[in-house]
Amino acid sequence: MTGVATREATKAWSEILELAGSDESGRVLVERLLELLRIGCEAAGVALYTGDRPVQKRELVVGAGEFPDSLEEGSEPAGLERVGVAGGVLLVDRPGRPLADIEQGLKVALAAGVRGLRLERHLKRQRFEVNYRGVELEALYDVGLAIARTLNLKELTEEILL
Repeated sequence: MTGVATREATKAWSEILELAGSDESGRVLVERLLELLRIGCEAAGVALYTGDRPVQKRELVVGAGEFPDSLEEGSEPAGLERVGVAGGVLLVDRPGRPLADIEQGLKVALAAGVRGLRLERHLKRQRFEVNYRGVELEALYDVGLAIARTLNLKELTEEILL
């Protein structure tokens, strides 16, 4: 590596470490890692797909290129190079250099970032379910109070419907 390339790599890794330690969303970190990957393999664009198999949804796109909204297992979109990473799949549009030449540390950081994205999504879904259960319990409590307050069946049915 030349002195300029070494300085650029050091600067990029410093930025990645700063993002990893910040309160920013993991999405910002993964987006920056994808940008470094795109630059490193001299590609037009890179897309990340995550989710449960057999169909994975497009999560992020960096650069230019035509990427499908979802990716089915075993499908090979024309003109795009497919690379598996832990927790997802990358599609690379017109790479100038083979992805095998990309620094191993970048691949490991990207896999960790993808894992973080999946955990964020899981946590968001869990929070929604907890809030939903709270609303259900509140409604059930209100129905119980309405039953205890009146013995008039017509009044009770109106209260429950409300």
